[in-house]
Amino acid sequence: MGAGRFFCVALPLLLTIGSIGTLLYAVLAGVAHENLKLIQVDLSDLSVSPVSFKSLVSRAEFNIKEIQTDNITAEALGLHKYYDLTLWGSCSSDDKKKWECSKSQFDWASKQINASDITEGGTTIQLPKDVKDALKAFQKLIKWSEVAFIVALIGLGLELLIGIFSNFSRAVSCLTWFESVVTTILVIIACSLSTATVAIIAGVVQGSKSLYGAKVHLDGRFLAVIWIGAAFCIGASLFWIFTICCCAPE
Repeated sequence: MGAGRFFCVALPLLLTIGSIGTLLYAVLAGVAHENLKLIQVDLSDLSVSPVSFKSLVSRAEFNIKEIQTDNITAEALGLHKYYDLTLWGSCSSDDKKKWECSKSQFDWASKQINASDITEGGTTIQLPKDVKDALKAFQKLIKWSEVAFIVALIGLGLELLIGIFSNFSRAVSCLTWFESVVTTILVIIACSLSTATVAIIAGVVQGSKSLYGAKVHLDGRFLAVIWIGAAFCIGASLFWIFTICCCAPE
């Protein structure tokens, strides 16, 4: 096996490792570190019209009775002002200094977010339809994003393992390339689902007729990191082709 073959195989291997590293950094945000997040929901200026709800929790009823025309704030609804959302959980704060984070878990949105009408102390909060739809969409997208990233990372690990043996056989190189194509598709799907999650929630919150004053702050770094990982993966898949048609093992 010549030096040319070694470097021909080493390049896609390095790109695969780069893809694994960048995707892991993004996917483990909120678990291993707090440097990245999907989005931040800002409810500091939230102002919801009382007519958007069928009835309100007792904490908010006082405001409605006393001042019928006043809109309802996040504080009146018992909500925090800021929410950071990641793939595996959420953190909340009222001042962006002290954060309280939920337990990281699979499908956390379905387990921790109530997307139906809320009953508290005999009083029912009827969530607006656009809010319900947004929450249900968010729950599904988060779950499938988690699944997609898990499967994609397993595929990348398998690609790396098989790729190590590509040095010794063109047939193994062929197998590695095929596996890399499948993995690339999985990575693109995972990144696309996460991007769709951010876009849909941002669009719904910003454009909702019921959530006046609510804002969404996108974390461009998260999207940048996952798509850099996807670029590494695509590059690795392309360079695996050269290990088949060029740089034949001696």
